[in-house]
Parts: sequence; C-alpha cells; structure tokens
Amino acid sequence: ILVASPGRWGIIGELENLRLPDDDDRIVVTVHCYEPFHFTHQGANWVGLQALTGVRYPGPPENPLALPDSLREDQGVSAFLDAYNQLPAGQNPSSSRMVREMLETARDWSRYFGRPVHLGEFGAHQAGDHASRSRYLKDVRTLAEQRGIPWTLWEWKAGFGYWNTQTKRPNFRGPLMD
Repeated sequence: ILVASPGRWGIIGELENLRLPDDDDRIVVTVHCYEPFHFTHQGANWVGLQALTGVRYPGPPENPLALPDSLREDQGVSAFLDAYNQLPAGQNPSSSRMVREMLETARDWSRYFGRPVHLGEFGAHQAGDHASRSRYLKDVRTLAEQRGIPWTLWEWKAGFGYWNTQTKRPNFRGPLMD
C-alpha cells in the first residue's frame, strides 16, 4: 500500500491537482484539515500568528476580538477577524461549516476517483483555549466519521499535544472520544 498526499502540506484544496495512476488500487490518499486555520494555528510562530490569540471555536465571540497591531498589514487575518466578530454561528469562519465543507470535498473526490481517503492530520495549537480545542476536535472527528473518512489526530505531546507530559494523561477526554 502506498500512501500519497496532495501538495501544499496535504491540504484538501489541493486534491484537484493530485494525479495518480489509474490502474493501481493500492494507493490511499491522506489529507490534512486545519480549517479554520486562524483558530487552529493561533499563537503559532512558524506561520506568523504568534500575536493572534483568543479565537474561540465556534464563533462568534461574546466580545469582538481586536486585530493585533503586528498583524494590521495581514489582509487574511483582518478579513477573518471581521467575519469572526460579525457573522452568526452558521456562517462564521470559526465553525464546523469550514470543516464540513473540506471533508465533503475529500469525500466527493474519493467517490469520484474510487480511492480511499484518510484524514492524516487535524488538530488545534495549544494557544487556543481548552474548551474550544475540545469542541473542535470532536467536530472534526464526528464529521470525518459521518463521511466515512478514517482519521488520525495530530500530534502527541508538542504544540498541538494530545498527551500532557506533566499529568501523564490525555489533554482531551470525553468529548473527543464520545
């Protein structure tokens, strides 16, 4: 069995550009889903979002979240926060809608090409609040399973950590596995 991934770090939006041999049924395609990205990667310095914190899942927030001064020139962050602060839950960019749309794209691609798809990575950086991260993980797991997509949580004990090295217990219980 060969596991292949689309480009740009395995994002689902790159499935349309993935070209595989037609006559090999031993290929499984693995994808990553980190939508909504400004929620899952808030506080992450490797993507330039170290100043962005306080994004809740799902949105909108009770009180509008201010755009950090250091991100004023980032039109993507600015547009996300405008929508996050204003749009109702069903339309909010920090909601299950984003995840559902991505996973439906993966499922539809899988059906069209007759290839299995595996959700090889999803998670939320530890800068997000614990309750929001728990709700997000549960939503992604549930939405993937509802679409027949097996999943793997990212990652064990670093920035997105499932495992708490101090307590020697999972950071997430109950809702993730219920």
